[in-house]
Amino acid sequence: MTHPERAGRAVSQAYLGSAAATPFGIPLGTVAANAIGWRGSAK
Repeated sequence: MTHPERAGRAVSQAYLGSAAATPFGIPLGTVAANAIGWRGSAK
């Protein structure tokens, strides 16, 4: 998927993405859920 000399950078970016998903994804998901309500997810 990437050149061997860039493998370390690719792995670090993958870990950064998963680490950033929790502090940013949960609040954004909460805001979205409050905006559309629980019935909005079933449409």
